[in-house]
Amino acid sequence: MGVLGNEGEALAAPAGRPPAQDEVEWTIMLYQDADDEILERDIMIDFNEAERIGSTAEVNIVAQVDRFAGAFDGMGDWTSTKRFYLTQDDNLDEIGSEELADLGEVNMADGPTLVDFITWAVTNFPARKYALIMSDHGSGWPGGFGDPDPGEFGADDIYLAQGFGDQLYLMEIDRSLEAARAQAGIDQFEFVGFDACLMAQLEVFNALVPHARYSVASQETEPALGWAYTSFLGQLVNNPAMDGAELGQHIVDSYIDQDQRIVDDTARQAFVAEAYGYEGQTTPQEVAEASGQDITLTAVNLAAVPAVNAALDKLAASLVNIDPAITAEARAYAQAFTTIFNDELPSPYIDLAHFAQLAVELSGDPQVSAAADELNAALGQAIVAEKNGPERPGASGIAIHFPTSEIFSEGDNFGYTQVASRFAEQTKWDEFLNFHYIGTGGEIVAAAPEAEPAPAPAVDLEEEYGGFITSEEQLNQVQQQAASIKPLQMAPLTLSAEVVSIGQTVNLQTEVSGDRLAYIYTFIGRILPDEELLVIEDEDYIFADENNEVEGVIYPVWPEGSVSVDYDWEPYIYAINDGTNSVRALLSPDTYDAESPTYSTNGIFTFADSGEQRYATLYFRDGELTEVFGFTGDAATSGGSPREITPRPGDQFTVLEEGYTLSDEAESETFSREGGTLTFSQEPFFVEEIPAPAGSYILGFIAEDVDGQTQEQYEGLFVENEDAAAVEGFTAYANEDLGFALLYPDTWLEPEENTDNASVTFANTDDTAYAIIYKESYPDAASTQEANEQAIQSNIDFLNQIEGLENLQYVSETTDIIVGAFDGREVDFTYEQDGQSYSGFVVVTTPTPDVTYSILLVAADSNLETAITEFNTMLENFDILISGVSKEEIGAAPPDFANSAVDDFTDPSSGLVDAQEAQDWGRGYYDPNIEQYVVELTPYAGPIYDYYEGRALDDNFMLQITSAYEGAINNSYGLVFRLSENGYYAFSISGDGFYTVERSDGVETTTVIDWTASALINQDELAANVLTVVGQGETYNLYINGQQVDTFTDATHSGGTFGIISNNFDEEAPVTFYYDDLTVGTPAGE
Repeated sequence: MGVLGNEGEALAAPAGRPPAQDEVEWTIMLYQDADDEILERDIMIDFNEAERIGSTAEVNIVAQVDRFAGAFDGMGDWTSTKRFYLTQDDNLDEIGSEELADLGEVNMADGPTLVDFITWAVTNFPARKYALIMSDHGSGWPGGFGDPDPGEFGADDIYLAQGFGDQLYLMEIDRSLEAARAQAGIDQFEFVGFDACLMAQLEVFNALVPHARYSVASQETEPALGWAYTSFLGQLVNNPAMDGAELGQHIVDSYIDQDQRIVDDTARQAFVAEAYGYEGQTTPQEVAEASGQDITLTAVNLAAVPAVNAALDKLAASLVNIDPAITAEARAYAQAFTTIFNDELPSPYIDLAHFAQLAVELSGDPQVSAAADELNAALGQAIVAEKNGPERPGASGIAIHFPTSEIFSEGDNFGYTQVASRFAEQTKWDEFLNFHYIGTGGEIVAAAPEAEPAPAPAVDLEEEYGGFITSEEQLNQVQQQAASIKPLQMAPLTLSAEVVSIGQTVNLQTEVSGDRLAYIYTFIGRILPDEELLVIEDEDYIFADENNEVEGVIYPVWPEGSVSVDYDWEPYIYAINDGTNSVRALLSPDTYDAESPTYSTNGIFTFADSGEQRYATLYFRDGELTEVFGFTGDAATSGGSPREITPRPGDQFTVLEEGYTLSDEAESETFSREGGTLTFSQEPFFVEEIPAPAGSYILGFIAEDVDGQTQEQYEGLFVENEDAAAVEGFTAYANEDLGFALLYPDTWLEPEENTDNASVTFANTDDTAYAIIYKESYPDAASTQEANEQAIQSNIDFLNQIEGLENLQYVSETTDIIVGAFDGREVDFTYEQDGQSYSGFVVVTTPTPDVTYSILLVAADSNLETAITEFNTMLENFDILISGVSKEEIGAAPPDFANSAVDDFTDPSSGLVDAQEAQDWGRGYYDPNIEQYVVELTPYAGPIYDYYEGRALDDNFMLQITSAYEGAINNSYGLVFRLSENGYYAFSISGDGFYTVERSDGVETTTVIDWTASALINQDELAANVLTVVGQGETYNLYINGQQVDTFTDATHSGGTFGIISNNFDEEAPVTFYYDDLTVGTPAGE
């Protein structure tokens, strides 16, 4: 019979096999989606590696290959989709197998395309065992195998498609294999493997369970080499009787070590020259070691996966009974793999066994230990073979998706249960994730308005949480723990100096407190005043004094209480050198390892041949470039599947500068823009230290908790560097006595310092432009704004008294101006002297209440245009040298009350519940002895609220109460307002110095303002705190002890009444709250 093509036409029999063929032992199907510039050449080389073995009498090897237009031009340089029957051919550079069909351009990311290939292969090449190997970009549980040409969007309406476009999503792979088996009439594949990144996840293997007996995939990204096809196919043709387990074993064993680009001398020399820029002699062992640092590969017996699922459910059930903070800590420190999501957040892809082991180590819980033992045993039965490189020591074979709360909350966990649908059906893991983060969900306890707090509403735990959570008490406990989680706290920084020069060192110190600390990072940022940007120049780990190691993965062990941080910085930053050019780059730490850390930098990779661009990441270890990974998403973002790029001479990498916008008018708080460009050649990229350019810097620390949330503290520093200024043509000047620094034109004269009147004069060489800066103080000023106005007037008085200034005129009203990072005021003037016309500018700023700077700028009109440009640069680069100065104004005081009413709690019938008898939760009552309202809460009780029935707040209102606590410090207490049957807002503070705002819709509680530390809160027991809410329509201003701390706008609730809310997060100790002088009214003037 003939061989059927895609459209059913008869084709000539392929060379190397008879026209008619009985059923053989194996048919190997290679689904090679090479329609991508990053990996086209690598997949085509893999095709040629398979040709070195070719089909035999007992093993058919067929392939469907889709190629990219405009990239790799070897091996025929065709761009359509073709099918081949592979025959033996030793040439790694040319295709020797006969083409069976040219299908034109087809969408390899479309499920029916995969189904058609499988049914065609099974129909025309029948065998007793079938293997499917899919090659392209992989994404883990989202799937992979995209196809930009013909550029279709995909049939499934899922959240991931918004960022990733069309690809074979996991549920589509599942459906396609089901359809292919039905159409081809096969019970199961003997083997389904993914020669792609990140696919060795339990979610992925679950999708394969009905369809195949064995699988191979990688937990981590794969290097460009891919699998060693010649080696494992050679093993197969020599012993076609082997099953999928033995085939998987050979694939894992041969990975990297036996790849033809390593073992073949000619191919190795070419590969090393391209990948490492080295043209000398190497051995296969040397290249394999260099290429295998970060690898992982796993062979799995899919029949054993259901037992892994069952063991995972038991582990999840045991984790429900321990502190969620311990679970989060185990997640934070578990061996992680490359993320396809936001690369600013911790990766959600972690090693399952390593996570379980850490949960045992950190919890010491016997139930967790027993469940982890059962899981390890199940994994041991499922994993046939496993290989991991030394840089992934905690990789044990199978990963799982455990996101941080921020990723979990994005698009319903990025549509996790919809895409990994079979896994979600077979396990309770998605229910566990929901339970772990349930603190963002429904409210459990509410108070009745008339008698006492109402019981919690009924919750069907069996329905909502899959049955492994056995009590409402557990759910309430997790909600209480989640609600009590507060950010880490960090003390203000202290710096040993305000100015540092090249060759000197500045010391930074702070204290970090909180029981969920995961990592501490350093931060070095450089201000670009003229652009109003803060560029991040450097970040790195602060290593703990004590570290633990589990399966080779090192993680910090922080002392209980607070952590003292002490760090020395020399003014050097980092750059990447391509052998010709050097470009400053942010090198972010990738691994917590003081001995051999890995750093990465993000940018845009441009292919020389096609000009196509991809978002990409460079990885450096010991200062040398080790890997380049590109992503399938948009060139401006990190979304999409990763794949290693082997750069070729002429390819380029443009570093992305990243940082923060300082302008109030900016659309985003952060920015990312293209910086310098590096070009690949035979010279390898390397990292070098360079002196920091002169100018203003922001130094600080970032503390990250186990959920990836951060707390920061920063301080300003001025760097002096005669050889490199932040602005070309300017040089640095710093005066520690007067407390300021700036840049001034390097062609000007040396500054003249006058200690008598605390001033410095800057002037150009021909006296046509000068600047005088005075340090002053206006102690009678009630605010910094008033100090600025007094300084303006003082300067005007001074100018008016100078003799010889003819026709002195003030040509502008006083206007606002920004001086460095500080608010200021300006007035302009003109005059004539000795026959010349001059223009001048009085600029003042008061960065601290007791320090004002007056800046007098004068230029001859003949030089005015040049001088204004120079003056602006000087003002933009002005900085003060005072540690601890806040650039934010102290919060305003609340307005006065008008039409107010006060409940001083002397009358038990004033409106709140008077429940003298204790309940399970505690009691709330009027205390006539102290004339206050008292709420006593038992351990872990709340939230309890009470309110005034029948009252209604105006659109514009003021609400205030005096409050205190005694007992457990882990609490919250405050005001509820706009309360009705539809919900309420709650403004609460905590005993340990935080405030928050929540919104309830009667069913679910949403955080409006997350827990925020405030020094205004009195944390001592029985210390009074006055809380005030001023409502102005849909906007609410919040005050603590007479100063504004925050504001929010929300239109959910209107009208409604008001009251108090109390909560105890402590599991062991009770707490008592005292409320007094509840005042309600309208702001004065309303």
